[in-house]
Amino acid sequence: MKLYKNVELNKRDAEKLKVFLKNNKIKFETSGVENLIHFECLVNKFEEVKINEFLEALDWQSEYFLI
Repeated sequence: MKLYKNVELNKRDAEKLKVFLKNNKIKFETSGVENLIHFECLVNKFEEVKINEFLEALDWQSEYFLI
């Protein structure tokens, strides 16, 4: 089952995540929120884990993982 999960990133890291999502064929939408980019990602559990591992590699704290 796929669910929408979200995260907000600065513009530099948002560009990196966009490339990652496109390369992995993960459906997503973005919008601007003040100085951040808000992502809505339609993911299954496996994709959620992959994205969280990618975010961890960017040295994010757990509050920035997909929720």
